Amino acid sequence: MRSLFLLLILLGSALAQEDTATNPKINRMAFQETNPKSKTGTVYLADVYNGPGLTGVPLGKVKKLCLFSYYFAHHLRGGHTSVHVDVEAEYASFREQYAQKTKPKPIMPASLPQTKAEKVSFAGWSNDSIDQPNKTRTVDLGAGVSMELVYIPAGEFVKASSEAVRIDKPFWMGKVEVTNEQYHRFNPDHESKYIDMTGKDLAIRGFPANRPSQPVIRVAWKEAVDFCDWVSTQTGSKVSLPTEAQWEWACRAGTATPFWFGDLDADFSTCANLADRSIRDVKKLIKFPHSKNISDGQSIVADVGLYDANPWGLHDMHGNVSEWTLSTDQKSSEARIVRGGSWRDRAKYATASHRQAYPAWQQVFDVGFRIVVEENSDALALNH
Repeated sequence: MRSLFLLLILLGSALAQEDTATNPKINRMAFQETNPKSKTGTVYLADVYNGPGLTGVPLGKVKKLCLFSYYFAHHLRGGHTSVHVDVEAEYASFREQYAQKTKPKPIMPASLPQTKAEKVSFAGWSNDSIDQPNKTRTVDLGAGVSMELVYIPAGEFVKASSEAVRIDKPFWMGKVEVTNEQYHRFNPDHESKYIDMTGKDLAIRGFPANRPSQPVIRVAWKEAVDFCDWVSTQTGSKVSLPTEAQWEWACRAGTATPFWFGDLDADFSTCANLADRSIRDVKKLIKFPHSKNISDGQSIVADVGLYDANPWGLHDMHGNVSEWTLSTDQKSSEARIVRGGSWRDRAKYATASHRQAYPAWQQVFDVGFRIVVEENSDALALNH
């Protein structure tokens, strides 16, 4: 190590003999970095790279050089100077020096008494309902077809815009999106049809979207409202589409993150059917923007209820199909709001707060719906 420092000191002394008039700016920087009155000094190799190097440093005043690279050149002299260092020997020397130093003894903090966390409650926030088992009821649609509803408590939540929203009354909401089988009880002629394929020489119409357990799609907003009216007539209960506020409150289920299961970068593979890596595994499926690091196992619209339920027992609130709400778009009285995103959407378009508007007459290939029922509807069968 001593021989290395001696070599650098000699090099610094030689460079210090350079004419100071060649680059006065670098000279002043060198004087600022090295104090001739100090017993120690530091000269950075950046000075060597960017100018006349140690020019301006008084001869014999260089005590130490901080070496940041083992190879450096002085470009004004047109040559390349290499300093070769035995790295292992240097490390061994440093380890020996540090081993001789006294190691500080850690000061342990005094032990604190264990405290039991108290249950926090907020005015208007139905925390108790989160801890209770989910209550469900059944709507009988006839011919052995039924629809399960989940109890949603009253409460208050904060929208992404920081606006507080109050849900004054509890209600019941469809545990899953309305399925093809359920919708056919109202309109047997409806066809959810297929999801388009790409390529030539197609032997089938596309990927099927009309299985009984898949959510009904390609229903206009008015058709969804008519289905709710039909269920009302069948059961004697007041049935409707959810408002935007009801939908978001139920989707969040007491959480404040973009998804009930976490933030935007959360792994949704077990919780939501969104645009993901699995689309690359299906030939002839039209490719679209998607998450390349997550696979939820479904490339298009899936059967309802395949993914985890949120804390209040609702499935597919994020993804699978977007869902009509009662709410009108503020920009157009002819448009209605859908929420939740679909299998076709990336995560940022399927959060609890994301909104999308479609004309009320449009039958959208990835939009369905779910129903809500007023709490005081006695005609519903209570399961537990």
